[in-house]
Amino acid sequence: MENYTSTIAFLFEQLPIYQRQGSAAIKKGLKNIEALCEGLDHPEQKFKSIHIAGTNGKGSTAHMLAAVLTRSGYRTGLYTSPHLVDYRERIKINGAMIPKQTVVDFVTDHKRLMTSISPSFFEITVALAFYYFATQAVDIAIIETGLGGRLDSTNIIRPILSIITTIGYDHQAILGDTLPQIALEKAGIIKDKVPVVLGSIEPTLYPVFEVVAKKCQSQVIYADNWVQQNQTDQYWQFTYEKYNWKFARPQWDAQQINLKTVLTALSYLPTLGFSLKLQELDQLLEYFEAETGLKGRWQKIKDQPLTICDGGHNAQGLQRTFNYIDGISHHQFWLIFGCSDDKDLRDIWPLLKKANHIVFTQAHVPRAMSVEKLATAAAENEIFGEKVENVNQALAQVWQRTDADDLVLVIGSIFMMGEIECI
Repeated sequence: MENYTSTIAFLFEQLPIYQRQGSAAIKKGLKNIEALCEGLDHPEQKFKSIHIAGTNGKGSTAHMLAAVLTRSGYRTGLYTSPHLVDYRERIKINGAMIPKQTVVDFVTDHKRLMTSISPSFFEITVALAFYYFATQAVDIAIIETGLGGRLDSTNIIRPILSIITTIGYDHQAILGDTLPQIALEKAGIIKDKVPVVLGSIEPTLYPVFEVVAKKCQSQVIYADNWVQQNQTDQYWQFTYEKYNWKFARPQWDAQQINLKTVLTALSYLPTLGFSLKLQELDQLLEYFEAETGLKGRWQKIKDQPLTICDGGHNAQGLQRTFNYIDGISHHQFWLIFGCSDDKDLRDIWPLLKKANHIVFTQAHVPRAMSVEKLATAAAENEIFGEKVENVNQALAQVWQRTDADDLVLVIGSIFMMGEIECI
């Protein structure tokens, strides 16, 4: 569709976009998104929503919630970022991407409004998502923040429930250098008298959220207290009151932290008027990736050698991933790694040393760190590997040299995941 191609070109080329320009594309404050939504007759006020922030896990959490609500019969919107291949991945209803013509019509009809405000790419996309969800009369929309929370463009909604998944170091130049500072930015999504679920968060950070929640008269729901978790060699088990949910290991190992947050939110939703089959949540979650189109989160792409791709891109996410690797029986460990140019790698270097073989690669977006720069920085930290500029070529070369019992992990930039042809 030619009009769609030119529309996407306009969005990418004319508007500042963080994935291309980094922090220079961020327009701090909510003035632009407020003006956009005012020009659109406030679509953000016309649907119920759940708002999710966090350093890691918010995308998986959003997709799981959307899958269960969809399978429970609710017309469910889902807004996430970034996209891997198709811009429309960001905006879905019941797992289906927004139609191309809807994107074209929105930009065509509101280009004058956009020109008068000069919004960022992210602000336009958020406004489009809200407009689409409102016009399509969704029962509920799951809205993932882009970066931070307090000043994120999504933060003009008044949700029925807020969720904060995890707190770790990422985007320090924007969110702050300490965990309490980062936590305070995420706590900015807490609204007056709207309950908030705290996921896998270090208890020493609880006071940051409790102070904000108290000012907002908002109930705090602690996932670690709400849902009890146990594990066996074969299963992850979660219990809440009379309910017991069981998830097979190792299929869910990488999601067990997010599961506790998701199950907490889902078991709380009936108090907000939602009818869910709580006893069947494990079954409803079984196929969430296929139903929502989630990719690049601990995703197996080959059995022999076992090859996994994961979009973990900061020290907290990478540490968690390498912990799972430690539990997988394997011979040689092959690592394919790429990251963005502004990534703080100081806490990541020690993790990379666990691999027997390393291949440095890159995504083909302007923010990507070149393989040359990455390999040079690694060598300065006594980490040495090969350089292959295309992730698919890197995979092909590695697979030619591996044995069936080896393990291959492709990790780092989420945009690299989008370039992997076999997912």
